[in-house]
Amino acid sequence: MQLSLLGFGLLVLYAPVFPELWRDWNQDPNYGYGIFVPLISAFLVWRKRKKISRIQPEPYGPGLFVVLFGFTTYLIGIAGNELFTTRISFIIVLLGILLTMWGKKGSKTIVFPILYLLLMIPLPYILYYAIASPMKLFATKWAVFTIDLLHITVHHEGNIIYLPNTTLEVADACSGLRSLTSLLTFGIAFTYIAQQRFLPRALLVVAIFPIAVISNILRLVVTALLAVYKGPDTAQGFLHETSGIVVYTTATLLIFGVNELLQAFHRRPAHPEQVKPS
Repeated sequence: MQLSLLGFGLLVLYAPVFPELWRDWNQDPNYGYGIFVPLISAFLVWRKRKKISRIQPEPYGPGLFVVLFGFTTYLIGIAGNELFTTRISFIIVLLGILLTMWGKKGSKTIVFPILYLLLMIPLPYILYYAIASPMKLFATKWAVFTIDLLHITVHHEGNIIYLPNTTLEVADACSGLRSLTSLLTFGIAFTYIAQQRFLPRALLVVAIFPIAVISNILRLVVTALLAVYKGPDTAQGFLHETSGIVVYTTATLLIFGVNELLQAFHRRPAHPEQVKPS
C-alpha cells in the first residue's frame, strides 16, 4: 500500500516530465526504441515477482540521502529547464525510495530493471553530436577503405564519399550511433536474461560495440554499391531502407551467435577427461 502511494506521488510529481519524454520517443527517430524500455523493464521486474513477494522490508536510513539527491537534481533541472537532468532524477528518486523501504538486500533484487530505465532517456544533443561526429568520420573512412578493396574508384573528404557516378554524404543518422544505442538497449536486456554470470554478461555487452560499428560500415558499403551499380536514386530509396533492416537483423543475429559461443564455452568441462592409451 505504501509503495503504491509513493508510486502515485512520483507520477504526480513527474507529470510534466513524461509527456515531453513521450514526444521525443515519437518524434526523434534516434530514440524511437525508448518506448520499449519501460515495457522491457516491467517484464524484467515481472520475472522476479516470486523473489519480490518474499522481500522482507528492512528500512535503510541512508536511502533518504539518495532520495534527497534525486529531488535536488529534479529541482535543478526544472530551474534550468534541462530535460535530461529532470528525467535522470526520476530514476535516482525511485532507487532511493526502494533502498529506504527495502534496504540494500531487498532493493538489489530489482536494481537492474530500475537502472535499465536509464536507456529510455535521450542524451543531451551536445553529447549526442560529440559522439556521433567522430563515429561518422570513422565509419566513412573504413567504408571507403572497404569499397576501394572492391576495385571501385572512391575517395572521401570528411564525411563525403566520392564515387564514379555520384557523391554520398554520411549524415549524423548514418554515424552508427542510432543503431548502437538501439542494439545496446535490446542487447543488454537479452544479456541479462540469457547469461547468469557477470563475466559472460560483460563480454556479450562489450561485443555489441564492434558488432554495431562494423554493421554500420557494412551498410555504408552496401549503399555505395547500390549507388554504383543500380544508380544514385536506388541508394536513397527502398533498397537503402531495406539494406538497413537486413544489416540490423544481421547484427542482432551476431549477438545471438556470440551468446551461444559464450554458453558453449561455459558448458565445456573445466577438466576434460584424458583418454589413456591402451
